[in-house]
Amino acid sequence: MTGVSYHLSITKRGSALPNASGNVLLSTEPFLAQWKKGRSVEVTGAADGIKRRRHEVKGIRIRYANKGGAA
Repeated sequence: MTGVSYHLSITKRGSALPNASGNVLLSTEPFLAQWKKGRSVEVTGAADGIKRRRHEVKGIRIRYANKGGAA
């Protein structure tokens, strides 16, 4: 991607961000990610700018509740 891009990565607490592929979300628009109950993260925003997204990583569910567009 060129220009500004926003990324969401999930790592273990205290571990360094690896210099490798592993993004959960890649978008050209800003978004908000919030931990929810248990092993779940909710992402809002970025509906029209999402270039790559995953729905699960390492047992953590990623929910997309985008406003203003389909995800």
